[in-house]
Amino acid sequence: MRSRRTAVFAGARICLATSIAIAILVTLAGTPAAAQTASVTGRVTDASGAVIPNASLTITNVDTRVDRSTSTNESGYYTFSLLQPGRYQIVVESEGFRPLTRSGLVFEVDQRAELNFTLEIGAVTERVEVTADIQQLNTVEASRGQVIENRRIVEMPLNGRNYNQLALLSAGTVQPLAGARMEGFSVNGMRVSQNNFQLDGVDNNAIELAGAQRRSEMVQPSIDAIQEFKVQTNSYAAEFGRAMGAVVNVTTKSGSNEIHGTAFEFLRNEKLDAKNFFDPAAKPKPPFKRNQYGFSVGGPIYVPKVLDGRNRFFFFGDYEGTRVR
Repeated sequence: MRSRRTAVFAGARICLATSIAIAILVTLAGTPAAAQTASVTGRVTDASGAVIPNASLTITNVDTRVDRSTSTNESGYYTFSLLQPGRYQIVVESEGFRPLTRSGLVFEVDQRAELNFTLEIGAVTERVEVTADIQQLNTVEASRGQVIENRRIVEMPLNGRNYNQLALLSAGTVQPLAGARMEGFSVNGMRVSQNNFQLDGVDNNAIELAGAQRRSEMVQPSIDAIQEFKVQTNSYAAEFGRAMGAVVNVTTKSGSNEIHGTAFEFLRNEKLDAKNFFDPAAKPKPPFKRNQYGFSVGGPIYVPKVLDGRNRFFFFGDYEGTRVR
């Protein structure tokens, strides 16, 4: 009998057994890497197309209610960088114009979006609200890739719960030839070992040559802990210049103002397995039992009468175990 257990904790993600004091320190110290975050830039103008300098913009994460503010420069441009992937709304205000609120914004891992605003003349008490799913254009770089979001990660069937299998949904990716030395996928004709893996901005590749996708040498987070991941297959930025294949950016979940969690148990055994075509009819199927189990939980850090972490401090932890008999 052999067993394997893995647990992944990164940034503000902590084990439930860790003390609240350490959790707060980790949350405050964690700085997201640029490759694992999103950014949005744009211009604020009036109805005639004239730029509006010193306009105030506030961006708010819908799930955590954490907000950030900035102002447009003399040319009317603004920038928000290092945004955690998720849902956002932006409020634009300037004296003599109606405040504009735009909701329904979804920013993905390693996304560079451009979003322009046009303010209408009016009283400050009047407000314009736009709520819709908006396609944010990327005019900053020419990279090409696809984001695999959490819903597809957890709902699509995966043999062994390995998220790398979903990379085959991206254009230009194919499975390696049968009998290949390494598992994974090939992109645009490159070797499997030429792919570059990043986990929350940290290098997640094997140290030895030509071993970039051996599971035993990589951190494989539970798919319940993955927020989303992006497979870039062409023309990515210079910061990803390590390899000639794909760049796989994985970002794990963090807590929000609401407590969320999952618990799972997956069983595979020989009862439903197909029998080897060449085995004699009387030969029984060999025994096989594989259990994958675990949980994940996240939310605000809360200590009665001491600390209410809503809108400020959050935690996330997960555990996954695998047993094959």
